[in-house]
Amino acid sequence: MLIFLGIELELPSRLYGEGLEPQVKKINNSCRLKLLELLKEKMEPEFDEVMKNPIFSHIMVIQKNDLKFSARLVHPFLCKELMTSKRPEKWFTFARRPLRFGLQEYHAVTGLKVKREKNSRVRLIYLCVIMGVVMGKDEKVNILYLYMKLAMNLEKLQNYPWGQYSFDFLLKQIDKTRHKLEQKEGYLMEGFLFGFQIDRSESTWSIQSVDRDHYAEQTKIAQYILIDLFQYARSAKLDRV
Repeated sequence: MLIFLGIELELPSRLYGEGLEPQVKKINNSCRLKLLELLKEKMEPEFDEVMKNPIFSHIMVIQKNDLKFSARLVHPFLCKELMTSKRPEKWFTFARRPLRFGLQEYHAVTGLKVKREKNSRVRLIYLCVIMGVVMGKDEKVNILYLYMKLAMNLEKLQNYPWGQYSFDFLLKQIDKTRHKLEQKEGYLMEGFLFGFQIDRSESTWSIQSVDRDHYAEQTKIAQYILIDLFQYARSAKLDRV
């Protein structure tokens, strides 16, 4: 039950009832930020060139701040999904309040392009970042032809709406993961889960009943990330913003 302006509103049903959420040991996160460290080590000149491009700059900030994946934060939210028909977005509940996870929120924390706008080693780095981080694909799956085709045209690759594309993919992964939530040993989940994790952390700050001790470490890291993103946006040239 949600009270808004003195009016009691009934929330949609939850995936799991309050107190009935299953517990798991771990989530095997396919999104591998350590891949960025490996690329920098093996191909530093080309990697630095990619770093200068704003297309993935926000993700580089996440890696720079050494954000750790938190299954303790992500799994409870997945279990608290509100079953709605709204597309394309997801709703979750925290402290009995609804929290939206839509394209706008995803763009805010990842900086990935959501709308279209008008050297082989560089292409390889782009391809690795797209597959291993932005899309968080399992390292055992084949690279899609679409990604290889885009990598052959850097202008098209840089203008491609990766935010919209990876967000849609992440929503599908949330749907696919529902039947895995009760697997006590853990489960594999693809997609850029750091985007989901950071947004959920930020959303809980405004709720007075948040358990600050439980989320203190992760929210502190997320704050550093948001500060870096703000400083980047403030110092960027107008045409880059």
